[in-house]
Amino acid sequence: MAIVTGPTRWHFDTNTPLGSNYQSGRVICKSGGVTWIVALSTTEVSRTWYCRNDAVTTAQSASGYTGWFVPNCNQLANPGELCRTYWDSYCPSPDVYWSDTTNWAGESQGIAVRMGSGFVAYNKNHARRVRAFRCVTY
Repeated sequence: MAIVTGPTRWHFDTNTPLGSNYQSGRVICKSGGVTWIVALSTTEVSRTWYCRNDAVTTAQSASGYTGWFVPNCNQLANPGELCRTYWDSYCPSPDVYWSDTTNWAGESQGIAVRMGSGFVAYNKNHARRVRAFRCVTY
């Protein structure tokens, strides 16, 4: 029996291959008993950093499942960017995705991941792509 981080529980088949559709998301990484799932591209939003959690609301509404979150900058880099070939669709470098991390050097900036080249700081008022993730343990 697998559980999602959060209140929802369901069975997860550990033989599910990377890139497979799984309950309104795509399996992008399995490591150490944790399966990482990225929400489908149809739930991706373009928002300012302040409205980034709209991606969570959109994924939850489209899927009917809870446990979605906007990853922090480290999670968005790995497994997010590292395993982006398993997303149902993604924009190749240099598209930028907001993380849930505030820039440690200044409150007016958030940390995003530029696909293919790593972390970047942007003014939180700029709209960037946001995709929700969730984790399932097995």
